[in-house]
Amino acid sequence: MIVFISSVSQRKRSGFTLVELLMVIAIIGILASLTLVSLRGAGAKARDAKVKTNVSSIDKAISQYELDNQKFFVDPVSATINISPTSSIATALSSYINSSNLNPTKVAKYTTNAAGSSFAMAWELENTSETAVVTGSGVYNTNNDNVPGSVGVLSAKSSALRLDRGDSNRVIVSDLSGNYQGMGEFTISFWVKRGDVLADYERLLGKYYYNGADSGSWFCGAGTIASLALSCRAYIGGVWRSISTTNNSFQANQWYLVAFVYDPAQTSDDERIYMNGVQAAGSGGLNLTGPVGYTLNTQGFPLAIGTTSNGVGFQNNFGGFVDDVRVYNKAYSSAEILAWYQQGKYLGNDASNLLGGWRLDEVDGANAPGTGSVANNDGTINNESDDWVEGINPLGFEGLGSSLTGKAFVTFRSR
Repeated sequence: MIVFISSVSQRKRSGFTLVELLMVIAIIGILASLTLVSLRGAGAKARDAKVKTNVSSIDKAISQYELDNQKFFVDPVSATINISPTSSIATALSSYINSSNLNPTKVAKYTTNAAGSSFAMAWELENTSETAVVTGSGVYNTNNDNVPGSVGVLSAKSSALRLDRGDSNRVIVSDLSGNYQGMGEFTISFWVKRGDVLADYERLLGKYYYNGADSGSWFCGAGTIASLALSCRAYIGGVWRSISTTNNSFQANQWYLVAFVYDPAQTSDDERIYMNGVQAAGSGGLNLTGPVGYTLNTQGFPLAIGTTSNGVGFQNNFGGFVDDVRVYNKAYSSAEILAWYQQGKYLGNDASNLLGGWRLDEVDGANAPGTGSVANNDGTINNESDDWVEGINPLGFEGLGSSLTGKAFVTFRSR
C-alpha cells in the first residue's frame, strides 16, 4: 500500500491571514473616508447654491424696499448688522420676502451708509475653493489687502463730490479738540480733478489757520493761474515748508491721485508730492525737521476739504471734484504710493495708522461719514445740492466685519 503524506505548504488554506484582513480593513476605511469627504463637499456646494438663490431673492426684496422708500434699508442703530430671520432687515423686508430666507448657513452681514444711498451684503460660503472675482456681484475674498471683512470691487466706481467755487460748498470736519496732532510724520492723500477755470491759490484740503503761523498747520491746493501746479505747505519747527510741482502739471478734467508726504527720517526730500504714483515734487535736501510729536493742527479750527479757514470763515475755495480723502500718521514710501495708483485702490484700508478717511461714497445727502482711529470725524457738506458725481476710486466695503472669513457671496448697489 502506498501512503501519500502532504506537507503543510501543500494544504489548501481555508481563510485570510491576520495581515491580509488588516489590509482589507484599511482599504475599506480609506474608501469610506474619501466617500464621506466627497459627500461633505457636495453638501457644502449644495448649501452654498441655496445661499446664492436666497441672496438673489433678498436682493430683489431690497430693490422693492428702495422703490417704496426712496432709499435702501438703514438700521437705526448700526451701519453694519448681522443678517438673520430676526434681524432688523428681516423685519423691514417682511412685506417682500419670508424671513426664513434670511437664514445664513454661516455668517452674513449687511452694511449701508447713513443716507441709505448704497448697500452691500456678504454671505460667507462653506466652499472656499471658488475663484474670487473683483467686479460685479459674486464670490469675493473677505480679506482684501489683509484687512478682515474688507471687499474691494475694482470695476465699480464710487461717487465723488463736486466742489463749486462760487457756491462755497465744502466738507467740514469739526475737529475742535485737536485730534489730528502729535504726528511726527504723515501722508495726506486724495483723488482730485480740477475744472476748466483755475483761480489763484485754491485750497483742496487743509488743517490750516490762514491768519497765523501755528506750528502744524498744513494744506494742499492749486498754485497760481500762471503755474497750473499743485502746492503743499506745512508749518514745521517754526518755518513754513512749501513745495510745488512743475508748471502745467495740474491739467483740467483729469483725475490725479495726490499724496503729500512728510518723512523726517529722510536726509533729503523729507517733504514730497506724488501725482499718480510718481514723485512730482520734493524739498530737494532742505531738511528743516520739526520736533517729534509736533502739532499737526490748529486747535479750534476744522479740517476742511475744498477750502481753508481764515479764523472767522473760509476762503480760497476749490472748484473741481474730489474723492477718497485720507490722513495717515505714517510716511508711506514711494513704492507703496505707486502700488496705490497701479492697483487702483488703497492698501491696508483699516490700518492703525489711518487717522481719518472720507470715501465720499454717499451718492447724495449732506453727510460725509469718516473712518479711521480718530473719533467723531464725520464731515458735513455745506451748501450741498446735486453735487455728487461718479467718482474715480473703486467702490469698497470695509465694514463687513472681521467675523467673515474665506469666501463670501457679495451683492452691492448704489442708487
